[in-house]
Amino acid sequence: MVLAPQAQLSRPPFGAVGNGLQAQSWVPLLDLAPGTPGRWIARLLLALREAGVPACAAPATGTAVQRRRPWRIWVDVPSRTRGEDVLRRLFGRSGHTPFARREDRK
Repeated sequence: MVLAPQAQLSRPPFGAVGNGLQAQSWVPLLDLAPGTPGRWIARLLLALREAGVPACAAPATGTAVQRRRPWRIWVDVPSRTRGEDVLRRLFGRSGHTPFARREDRK
């Protein structure tokens, strides 16, 4: 599930892993389900980079403390729509969508 735009950040969230592209401000794009393999996170960040979308991944805040917390993908504010297009192409091809379920985001 792609997240609705929320408050913007002027820097990447604490603990974020980026795709090497810089942004002036960040907005959440989606939450990944707890336990999503690191290779999926890396693949998503690479796909966003190849599309020219600055992005980073960080543990989602506001979730219950748990061993397997969901990760949140953040993107450059002006690139959000392009980021959504990348998600549709990537997950449409793979058939796998590691989006967090509502019950995982309590």
